[in-house]
Amino acid sequence: MTLEKLKIIREALEEAEERVARFQERHDRILSHIMASYLTNAEVVEALAGARQNMNQALDFAVELRSIQFKTIRSFPDAIYMVSDTTNTQG
Repeated sequence: MTLEKLKIIREALEEAEERVARFQERHDRILSHIMASYLTNAEVVEALAGARQNMNQALDFAVELRSIQFKTIRSFPDAIYMVSDTTNTQG
C-alpha cells in the first residue's frame, strides 16, 4: 500500500515537473518572439503575463507535490528501509 502511494506521488510529481518545463519553454518562446520583433502591444503583454502565471501555478503545484512526497516518506520510514534493503539484495 505504501509503495503504491509513493508510486502515485512520484508519477504525479514527474508529470507536474514536466508541465512546469513545458510552461517555461512556452514562456521563453513568447519572450523570444517579443524580443525579436519588439512588440509591446497590450495583448502580447497580457499573454506573457498569463503564461508566467500558469508557469508559477504549475511550479507551485510541483513544489507542493514534492513536499507531500517528503512527508509521505518521513511518515513510513520502516517501509522505506525495507524497500531499500530489498532493492539492494536483488542486485
